[in-house]
Amino acid sequence: VADVRQLLTDRRLEVMRSIMPTPPDSISDLADRLGGNYSDVHADVTVLVDHEIVYFDTGGRAKRPVIPYERVRIDIKIVGDAGSEHAAVS
Repeated sequence: VADVRQLLTDRRLEVMRSIMPTPPDSISDLADRLGGNYSDVHADVTVLVDHEIVYFDTGGRAKRPVIPYERVRIDIKIVGDAGSEHAAVS
């Protein structure tokens, strides 16, 4: 769960919400859209690319970040100590 919280920060969720309906033309365009600086937005996009949530369309002059899904679903299974009364939560 901590890993998911670290991956899906509020800022990265904002990046995803901005990309999904209308992909930006470039990371610079996305940074302008979000009112953030390029390096921070680039870092967030890179993390999302590394986790295969965001992809790059490289057909144009710039790398265009896209999310080729209508929605993103995260499925987490939490398993505890088998001897405890709270052994598994799905």
